[in-house]
Amino acid sequence: LIKNPQPLRFIFHLLEVLQPEDYEPDSWQLEPHEKLASVAKLKEAGNEFLKKGDLENASLKYREALNRIETLLLREKPGDHEWIDLDKQVGFFFFS
Repeated sequence: LIKNPQPLRFIFHLLEVLQPEDYEPDSWQLEPHEKLASVAKLKEAGNEFLKKGDLENASLKYREALNRIETLLLREKPGDHEWIDLDKQVGFFFFS
């Protein structure tokens, strides 16, 4: 192709169409305010798994919530009001 360039043709097969309410965006796709709101949902989902005795899925939800908090903490200046509020949320996962 380098010596003799040829046009390329791509064929895509659509496997599935998801509605916005059926799609869970990845963490990197979320705006900071959406990421913060998702932490509470993940924590609640982890609590539900914990009540059912499903420790593996509970830990996955808690871990994802912690990752999102850590990402948000990187955006704030340590010691600022927003940073302190986020840091307090981390304590829930370690002390409860």
